[in-house]
Amino acid sequence: LMMLAEAANRWSVEIPLPDLVNLAEMVAGNPFRLSELAEEFRTGGLLSEPQGCAELADAIARREPLHWLCQRRVQRRSPEAQRILPLIGVAASPVSLEQINELSGLGEHVDAPVSELVQQRLISDEASGSECIGIAHDRVSDGLIAVLADEEIKQAHRLWADRLLQQDQPH
Repeated sequence: LMMLAEAANRWSVEIPLPDLVNLAEMVAGNPFRLSELAEEFRTGGLLSEPQGCAELADAIARREPLHWLCQRRVQRRSPEAQRILPLIGVAASPVSLEQINELSGLGEHVDAPVSELVQQRLISDEASGSECIGIAHDRVSDGLIAVLADEEIKQAHRLWADRLLQQDQPH
């Protein structure tokens, strides 16, 4: 609770104490979740504006603030990030930048949307050069599948399937 209250105070966000208490209880002291929520009070974060705090209060009343947070992050994606997030989300394991380049058709312009998604804490990029891009957390993955459009998910599966089929074809 103190971490969230300090973050709200630091960024001059007015949020009712009962909402902070409810939010802290829902994340059950999980340091990852607390840190993730505290970051949303920063300028440009989902909780930096009164409207975001009001939407959060509604999400708390429905007992789904983490789903709301994930959904809002997904909605804020650039068109390029919209193109690559489902590709990363449906992969069963981390993927490489090269694979995302190939599947998305963005070529060398894929770095910016990857950085955007990392900043939104939807994906992680270990920057090791190989299969290092993946969904930031299992709970984020579950949330993504719940908020991505069915067609986005189906298209991502098709692209991965086509890629696998091409790899199996003798050249």
